[in-house]
Amino acid sequence: MEAILDIRSADARRPTTRIKDALNGLKLSPNVGGKSATSVRERWISSEAFQALRYEFEDQPYKISQEKNFGRAAIDLFVGHENGERNYVIEVKLAGNSARDKLPAQLRRYEERVSYRKRTYVFMVVERERDLPENKTSVRHVVDEAEKRDRTEVILKPPSDLQYDIP
Repeated sequence: MEAILDIRSADARRPTTRIKDALNGLKLSPNVGGKSATSVRERWISSEAFQALRYEFEDQPYKISQEKNFGRAAIDLFVGHENGERNYVIEVKLAGNSARDKLPAQLRRYEERVSYRKRTYVFMVVERERDLPENKTSVRHVVDEAEKRDRTEVILKPPSDLQYDIP
């Protein structure tokens, strides 16, 4: 009987908890690191997050979609409930990249385009210690600006959580 209760309680976890668990627990593959262009690495991270979210929500009435293509300004990941309620936007950013400075403008666009979203998550991957918000003012500023936005939360993936080596 106890095992049945554990399964039921796991199924009852809130979507916000499932999203955070999937992103916080994500172990990025070695293919993410290296000398590829930032947009390629962000797409790879987005793809790995997409797979983790699909696995996390496999028993739920949610559809996970990866919307952004190379060179197109669209949402990275979208977690949508099948009846149109409780929709979530996930934006992937590399902290060491200057493109992170475009994040506040992107978040404003998502608020306009996806007004029915319940929450927006910024999944910021920090590849090097020097790019942690406490070590780099520009990263701290972007994180602060994002978190000031309504219904927006930053999930920071520090270098100690990464499974690959950066040259």
